[in-house]
Amino acid sequence: MNNAASLTKMKKDELVELCKQKGLTGYSKLKKDELVALLSEAMGAGAQAAPSAAPEQAEAAEKTAGAAAAPRAEASGTADSALGRYCTALVNLWGIAPAAMVAAVYNQFTGSSVTAEDVEAAASCPVVNGELIHKNLADRDDEIAALRKKQAHYNHYLPSANHIDDYLDERYRENTHEFIAMRDFMVRSFHMKEALATANALHILQYLDTETDVSYLMSQLATAGVRFENDQQFRNFAVLLNRMKSTARFWGFCGHTPEEAENFAPKRGTVHVYKVGRNDPCPCGSGKKYKKCCGR
Repeated sequence: MNNAASLTKMKKDELVELCKQKGLTGYSKLKKDELVALLSEAMGAGAQAAPSAAPEQAEAAEKTAGAAAAPRAEASGTADSALGRYCTALVNLWGIAPAAMVAAVYNQFTGSSVTAEDVEAAASCPVVNGELIHKNLADRDDEIAALRKKQAHYNHYLPSANHIDDYLDERYRENTHEFIAMRDFMVRSFHMKEALATANALHILQYLDTETDVSYLMSQLATAGVRFENDQQFRNFAVLLNRMKSTARFWGFCGHTPEEAENFAPKRGTVHVYKVGRNDPCPCGSGKKYKKCCGR
């Protein structure tokens, strides 16, 4: 499968994004097949540029060409290869990573010419019908189907080449300033151990990703010891929740943040921060008013 075949499997908007990243012009009114042809030509030209370099650069060009071809030789399932790292990073970011798209992104960023088959061979995660599947989704057919259905509304988020490695750690969302701030808030405010605070912050990420009913989220947090002592404490929590919402990247949005995802049509998957009044039913689901329950 060549570059054109890999590009054909991508959405039109994703092809447009690749054109932007490659600095191409004149693509705004092109049809999908024309975008594929434009990108294929650009990638082919990029791969052929090195041999025509000045004589003093010939040795460096030869090394570069060798490095570009290396992924084919390394396509043996090792996550330590350059292509293997791309596979790991993008499946961590997207949850489900089409092999053809991983190949297109890798070729775009490295000037290589790997195929979807090379990607499948280099991946250390499960591969099903041309898709790299995150290990946490392995054998969970219903969850995979639900995720595919949600992702259909969004284009894949494409990090820059310099930031691909940021997603090699599958727990990258736990390393953000906003996640740490929420975890530390729970440690300080509810006198819980860091491990439990981390688990609670992960529950919140799951809520933001799956749009679980907020009452269910609050009941889970209450069971874990999150009971607000006053309005200010709840407001502080709401501020931190909103910050997590603004910055976390989710599989359901193809790696976008919820706010970025709002730019896509139809506008689905928007997550709203829950605001509760003093006399409203408590979000924890106790049936009591907020001021007589978690808001005490």
